[in-house]
Amino acid sequence: MNVPFLEPRPSVADLPDTADAGCVDYDIHGLLGIRLIHPSPGDIGKVSGQIGLLPTSLSREPGIVIHFVDALPIEAPLCHLGREDVGYTDGQFVLLRSHNLARARTQLAFETFDKRIEITCESGLPAIPLLRPLINLAMLARGIVPVHAAAFEHSGKGVLVTGWSHGSKTGTLLSFMADGAKFVGDEWIYLDADRDRMVGLPDHLEARPWYLRDLPLYRRHAGRKERLRVAVAERAARWLAPKVPGSERRNSLTSKIIRFAHHALMDQQSIDLTPTALFGREACKLESGLDVIIVAISRDSPDISVKTAPVERVATQMAASFMFEQASLLSCYQKYLFAFPGRRNALLDQAEEIYHGHALRALAGKRAYTMLHPYPVSIHALRNAVRPLLEIFGNPAVPRE
Repeated sequence: MNVPFLEPRPSVADLPDTADAGCVDYDIHGLLGIRLIHPSPGDIGKVSGQIGLLPTSLSREPGIVIHFVDALPIEAPLCHLGREDVGYTDGQFVLLRSHNLARARTQLAFETFDKRIEITCESGLPAIPLLRPLINLAMLARGIVPVHAAAFEHSGKGVLVTGWSHGSKTGTLLSFMADGAKFVGDEWIYLDADRDRMVGLPDHLEARPWYLRDLPLYRRHAGRKERLRVAVAERAARWLAPKVPGSERRNSLTSKIIRFAHHALMDQQSIDLTPTALFGREACKLESGLDVIIVAISRDSPDISVKTAPVERVATQMAASFMFEQASLLSCYQKYLFAFPGRRNALLDQAEEIYHGHALRALAGKRAYTMLHPYPVSIHALRNAVRPLLEIFGNPAVPRE
């Protein structure tokens, strides 16, 4: 399927004029349609940037509908949960701020989300709140498996690298992209068991600075400001690191600030890149079959170990990761249940069980491995550990877990 995706850093003027009838549609690989109703040009640009796709025509009903209004009408004085995180009345549930404390006045109706997701938000927000978790939920409702992962195709083999944060998913992807692979996606991959394929979105890619040091051909795509920001964060984190062990033995305000600051500085050590700019449009395939699944996990050891893993175990790990990554949406749902006791959503209540069942079907007959590695880890070491799994595809001599 030819998916119209964005070139790097589009302006609003670059977006097609599709809002004549007050509606703008997006189609994610034929799996999920998204409809915007009465968006401004800026709103269209925000959504396009968040998913990496351009508006297109949609020949079926959308799974997600986003209504835009100038000011969200409130029926009565709001009751607040948290420090004005959300508010509710007898008939409304309103998200007031997103996870980064940005303004996010958006009305949600969780009780209908298992049928069609509809939200109403104010025009001009910095980003559509909860958009990716909502896409993941809508995909799950359609039998599609969202996986927190990176994916590529190399030598005709589709490879999915999943795991927890700091598992070097992106590092493995970059190592093979430098070796001629085709980019499928980073951050979120969608498994379509009915068509035995996986698809991704070209919205962004977060690279750790040591990845770029190992791969100078990609380093030049990091902007000067990005490189400076990461360099400052690296130096500050190194300066603060010796103070962290002592702070962990105390619970004073100063100790808490030290731990929080060090954690924040470590999180700042990633560079946001556009896949089409990094690899070229032709290398961004965005779709592939699925042949190999690798669960990448960092550990306290200098060696890299690769062992076969049963798909049942991998499906369970994927389900746990999915629920963790949906935390912002699930937290909001818990607040909704507090505001409206008894108004439950079956899809959200059973999400982990539903996910596990779909994942088992998508992984059936596939080859799965667990890869344990140090962190940080060399890009070249990752490629050397994974390459034998693809070169000896018939019966690789890999130990079982």
